[in-house]
Amino acid sequence: MNAAQSLKLDEPNHTPRFWNIVRAQHPMADKTKEWLRENGPRLEQNL
Repeated sequence: MNAAQSLKLDEPNHTPRFWNIVRAQHPMADKTKEWLRENGPRLEQNL
């Protein structure tokens, strides 16, 4: 289980509070989220 998955136990929706907690624990969260937004569809094509 990764940090985001375990956080969902406390904050099940992707609310601003959820993202604030993620950013506090993972300073590069915004950059990672942007990368996933840009590359996620391509990853799914390879499945």
